[in-house]
Amino acid sequence: MINQKNLFYFLIIFPMLLFGTTANSGSTIVYFATEMWPGEGIPRFKAKQDIIPFSEPRKDSKKVEGLQINKGEMIEFTQTLFKSVKTGTVTISRTIQFEATNYGTTNYLSKHDYYNTGENLDLTLNEGDVLTVFMPRAEGHLFFKFKGEVYSGLCEPCGEADFKTEWWLKIEQNLKSGWILKDSTSIEDLGRSF
Repeated sequence: MINQKNLFYFLIIFPMLLFGTTANSGSTIVYFATEMWPGEGIPRFKAKQDIIPFSEPRKDSKKVEGLQINKGEMIEFTQTLFKSVKTGTVTISRTIQFEATNYGTTNYLSKHDYYNTGENLDLTLNEGDVLTVFMPRAEGHLFFKFKGEVYSGLCEPCGEADFKTEWWLKIEQNLKSGWILKDSTSIEDLGRSF
């Protein structure tokens, strides 16, 4: 049974740690997040400059003392967090149907839940239906919300949406851990391994 203290932690504190706060803190609002990264294969990265990781996957969190990725060093990550920080909206112009996976009403999808939950179905969208688009997944699939539920699927109209994401990589070295933001300024993308 959940007591009031645990309920407070689960409903208030845990989301703040994961997504950050928004009131006057400069934090970015997160609409959806997943442990899945965009694209297929395992991404490989190299540091373009010295990088000191953040303590949490948020730009307003503290830097981790004694943890640094040096310029030219391969970045070995243990976890990722892919966040939707600006959603896009798409209005369907004609009836379409495609295969999709329904993950229900959630704003967070773990790697485990991505592979082990969700209902595969043929999704029909009618003219005038409005979708909130979060982010790309892989092979043309995107994460989007329709009628309050999160889906992943090859939704062609969703590709026209104007959304913004942040991709965070968790680093663990010498018994310390931190998060770095995957961006083109500090991190070089070396392709994927399959």
